[in-house]
Amino acid sequence: FAAMTVDNNNNNNCLPSLVILYGSATGNSEHIAKALNAKLNSINNSINDDSINTFSNISCYTLNDAIKKFMPIWNDNDNNKKLNGRKYGVIIITSTTGDGDSPENASRFVRTLKRKATVESQACSNVAFSVLGLGDTNYSKFCQTACIVDKQMAACGGTRAWALMKADEATGLEEVVEAWQEGVYEKVKEACFRGSVDAGAEQSPTEQPPTANGGDPKADKAPPASSSVAPPPVPTSISPTPPPPAAPAPAPTPTTTTTTT
Repeated sequence: FAAMTVDNNNNNNCLPSLVILYGSATGNSEHIAKALNAKLNSINNSINDDSINTFSNISCYTLNDAIKKFMPIWNDNDNNKKLNGRKYGVIIITSTTGDGDSPENASRFVRTLKRKATVESQACSNVAFSVLGLGDTNYSKFCQTACIVDKQMAACGGTRAWALMKADEATGLEEVVEAWQEGVYEKVKEACFRGSVDAGAEQSPTEQPPTANGGDPKADKAPPASSSVAPPPVPTSISPTPPPPAAPAPAPTPTTTTTTT
């Protein structure tokens, strides 16, 4: 695999890689990850315009594989200066097994993230990521592994390119998974090449489905009230009604003086 491609004529022109990582117990996450890998490689390899941002390569591995294959590269700040501000892309798809446990091929990665989640480490500061969780709401710890990975990646300094999404097997995975697949590539690419596009801490598409614009919460806000329309003027041509004249004071009552003789 290659972490980046360097143009020997211009060391500032380095393209980061994109890796799709999965944690899978029954095969669902693995199947989704490998299908997405094939789709995104087809898209990425079809771009021949130098003005359009592309990844140097796109690959697919288990979450545990990332510990040795990618984590040292993500955390190599000297080498990553060649990226010229760009970030590595990381797309994660993981299920949860048992009582909130991580799949076997993801458990070591989760433990490693927890150890590295310190301000001093910032092991994922050169990474832009998005996480999809597969779970079942019939269990109390719904998408527990995905929640932990999303939180710990951010705690390690990673840039959340798109909010955590959760697909519920109890109601059908397809709707959420397909919507996520349609938008995740552009979201991650934008964050890798143009900086953070933090969409928030967590989103469950079963409750807040992605919108037609890709789930950007900014697009769902109502526009501010227009301030260009002035209020109607208060008419000034009509004089106020004068008060009625005051009633005349009553005439004094004559006083009769009686003289007694």
